[in-house]
Amino acid sequence: MWKNENELNLPESIDFYIELMNKKRNENIIQDGVREIKRITEFIKTLSKFGYKFAVASSSPRKKYYKYFNNTKVI
Repeated sequence: MWKNENELNLPESIDFYIELMNKKRNENIIQDGVREIKRITEFIKTLSKFGYKFAVASSSPRKKYYKYFNNTKVI
């Protein structure tokens, strides 16, 4: 990416800005939750039709995301 941090003439280090971005993103997730990716249901259904397998990684209880998948008829 960059040869060195001085190349950008930033008042703080690149690591500082990465940490700041991660902190802000986490605050937004806590405040607003995570939004569904547009057309993700259609995408998953299409992959399923072609025989692709997928897994769900979530910190939510299993019954919460199973309810979503059952309501949308994805699985």
